[in-house]
Amino acid sequence: MKLNTASAAVRFAKQLEDDSRQLYERVSERYPEWQSALAPLIRENKRNVGSIDRAYIGVVSDALDTQFAFEGIDTDDYRLVTDLPDSPDEVTAVLAANEETIIAFYRAAAESSRDLLADVPRAFDRITSKRSRRAEVLSALAD
Repeated sequence: MKLNTASAAVRFAKQLEDDSRQLYERVSERYPEWQSALAPLIRENKRNVGSIDRAYIGVVSDALDTQFAFEGIDTDDYRLVTDLPDSPDEVTAVLAANEETIIAFYRAAAESSRDLLADVPRAFDRITSKRSRRAEVLSALAD
């Protein structure tokens, strides 16, 4: 699905956060020894949704939304893998790949909205930075 409005991009970002959170919760259930490492990521996903909402509600009105397009962003390019493989190494590889997919979306969405909006791309940039640090947590799980 092509994203054509700010509300569609925000809705998709929130969906990515929720899908990612649910996957981390499932992994935590499967690997209880990873719960302490994954719990902060789950909480961060929830905070990210709030951050996106606040940025969007704070600046974007319906009138602005109808005249602003996110050019070139297609949700099909940012699909997450939600099936968990059997081995822990494969699970961490899936989680890492999903993080890269989410980061790619946030970068594209921030760039698409940078010229017209201020708070939304700033929120997307902050989340990109936070999510970039997750690679260290995920690589520690594989060890």
